[in-house]
This record gives sequence, structure tokens and C-alpha cells, in this order.
Amino acid sequence: MEEEQTHYQYIKELLEAEHSKVQTMRVVNYIGHDRDKFEALMQLFFSDDWCLNQRSSWPIPFIVERSPELIYPYLEKLLNNLENPSHNAVVRNTIKLFQDIDIPDKFQGHVVNVCTDLLTDPKEPVANRVFSMTVIYNISKKWPDLQNELRILIESQMENESAGFKSRGRKILKAIVHN
Repeated sequence: MEEEQTHYQYIKELLEAEHSKVQTMRVVNYIGHDRDKFEALMQLFFSDDWCLNQRSSWPIPFIVERSPELIYPYLEKLLNNLENPSHNAVVRNTIKLFQDIDIPDKFQGHVVNVCTDLLTDPKEPVANRVFSMTVIYNISKKWPDLQNELRILIESQMENESAGFKSRGRKILKAIVHN
């Protein structure tokens, strides 16, 4: 328990010291593939401090990309957290990490609903919408009927969207056609 508290304190100090990519990568490298250190980061992510929520959200997708197994115990809590996020960075980094994992069947419906809401909300930042598009597409590989719905959603929004949205949209539409 004392070691866990030490991890928590050290990660907290890193996050509070500076908000930069360099500092984020220090956190990522410190945690590595260690479950206890990742647990400490997730405690900070789910804390009541919006600044720590924001800063702790940035390293999570990098860690999950290297060690996806670390995130699975937190999926339900992550999804619930999206209902009332403390900061847009929490949404962005949560949806971003969903792109890189195999979402268990029991969470797929919830994830698709959340991502559809984000994708279709013109007030959402483009990153959230683009990541959501990819998450839905990844799930649709298992549920082909979902691909037609995704195609309609993307096509209905393409005309008035940013270059980033259009680029990702074209790639996903092309992938849907080839499935």
C-alpha cells in the first residue's frame, strides 16, 4: 500500500509540475507496463480535481497503445465518466484510447451510443468526432449492419466539415465499401 501511495504521489507531482508533451511522456515512461503505477494514474484521472483529470488523461492513450490490457478493468468507469466529464481532454483521450482496444461485447452498445452522440454533435471538437467515427467503424467490423448506419452518418456531415473530418470520413467510407 505504501508503494502504491508513492506511485500516486510521484505521478501527481509530475502532472502538477508541468503540462507538456515532454512531461506526459515522462509519466508514460514511468508507468510503462506496471499495473500498480497505472492504477495510481487512474486514481488521479477519476479524482475530483478537474486539472488532474485533464493532465492525467493525456498519458493514458499512449500507455494503452503499448499495454491495452491495463485499461480493461476501468472500461465501465470510463464509460460512466463520459456522461459528465470534467474537461474536454477527458472525452478526447477516452475516445482516442477506445480506437486502439478490442472493446468487449458487453460494452459495445454503450460505446456506439456515446460515439454516435459525439459524432453527430456539431458543437463537439473535431478530434472527438473523428475518434468516434473510428471507434464505431472498428466495432462495425463485428456488426456489419452498423456499417450502413455509419456510412449514412458520415455522408450526411461531410459537406460542411473540416479537412480532418473529411479525410477520416473518406478513409472509413472507402473501408466500408471494401468490406
